[in-house]
Amino acid sequence: HLLLTIDESTVILAAPGYNYGVYSFDNKVTRINEGAFSGINSLTQIDLSNVNLIEAYAFKDCINLKSVILGSEIDVKEYAFADCTSLTNVSLRYPTALKDWSIFENCVNLEHVSTDCIRGNIPCKTFDGCVKLRNFCAAGIETIEELIGKGDLNESQIKYIAFGSDNIGYVL
Repeated sequence: HLLLTIDESTVILAAPGYNYGVYSFDNKVTRINEGAFSGINSLTQIDLSNVNLIEAYAFKDCINLKSVILGSEIDVKEYAFADCTSLTNVSLRYPTALKDWSIFENCVNLEHVSTDCIRGNIPCKTFDGCVKLRNFCAAGIETIEELIGKGDLNESQIKYIAFGSDNIGYVL
């Protein structure tokens, strides 16, 4: 159901007819190629804890994807989860790098993002079109100014932010 490289470290393409449902990868898979799962509608949850690189458009248009877990030391490229219209929850493990634009663009039902910490700035348009995003929990951010100044979060619909080592809440 997956086309892999010979060493089984890279997913080249996912089979459109396979029922993925809740899915995770073994320790061998460290990379998801560009567009590999794009449009796979049977995928509902994905655990990418062991993956180091998610290429552009890798999960774009997975319209039934509801939950994503991203591991530490992962690099996520542009539009990787764009237009995943059922996505409601994203968990990022430190030190996740969100370096490219529009990673979660138009995930219109995304409500909650939680992370231990964000490494570097959050690029513009990372959460563009995420009109239901209300909760952003970033334990590694110590002040509200640190978070508000990152990318387009200051223009989002976020109503509650938890930050700092004491998980202090801030209502916008």
